[in-house]
Amino acid sequence: MTGDGAADANKAGKALVSRQSGLESEDSTTQNSVRKFDGPYEPADLDYNSKFPVWNHLELACISMGYDPGPLLKADAQSLQTCRLKFTALEKRLHLIQRACDAKMLSNPTPPLMGLKWLESVSEDIPDKAIAMCARYTSELKPVPYDEVKSFISDIGVRMATVEQKLQTDNLSQEASGAKQKIDSLQRMLLGMACDKYEFDPARDRNPTARMIAGATQLIGIDVDEGTIRTHLAAAVKRHLDDRLPET
Repeated sequence: MTGDGAADANKAGKALVSRQSGLESEDSTTQNSVRKFDGPYEPADLDYNSKFPVWNHLELACISMGYDPGPLLKADAQSLQTCRLKFTALEKRLHLIQRACDAKMLSNPTPPLMGLKWLESVSEDIPDKAIAMCARYTSELKPVPYDEVKSFISDIGVRMATVEQKLQTDNLSQEASGAKQKIDSLQRMLLGMACDKYEFDPARDRNPTARMIAGATQLIGIDVDEGTIRTHLAAAVKRHLDDRLPET
């Protein structure tokens, strides 16, 4: 091969190597793009999400698989299925959590630490250090024994009954006090009119007053028994005038 031919071959070889290297670099870039394109499945910010006091079903499912719940909750069905394997795994995780809530093993919403520990207890994979990060802000809630709950509710019932009874007694006392004041006022009015207009003398055993008042009521079409009037007068005297009457 002449010198010019060797130079041309060398030049062509370099061009081939360069073109091949470019193709490999393009393929690498394409593969990286494909690998990085996960649609709405963005990494969860555990440092931020661990500060929430509770997570709902969907948040627990997403974060426990390492995904940010925000983009996933906003995504449509087509976007969610851009990564079929991830979508299927997320569906299964959500189903597990919902069944745990149906069985009263979890609540909705649930404290992050409780939700993650339950998933760990059934051998579900969760992000590294997720439990430790959530434990910084929330404490694990332990179930309260049934007997303690029953005793607490019973105690509340007794306290409520006591308060209701006291309120009822106070109301009755107020009502009785009000009624007593009205009766006192009526008795005083009766004594005043009886003494002034109907010849009533509290010191006498016999008075025409009851008969006279009964007659007066009949004049206006009201029939009041004379004995009833006499009883009311006697009660009024005993209540308001007994200590003022001279001793016999």
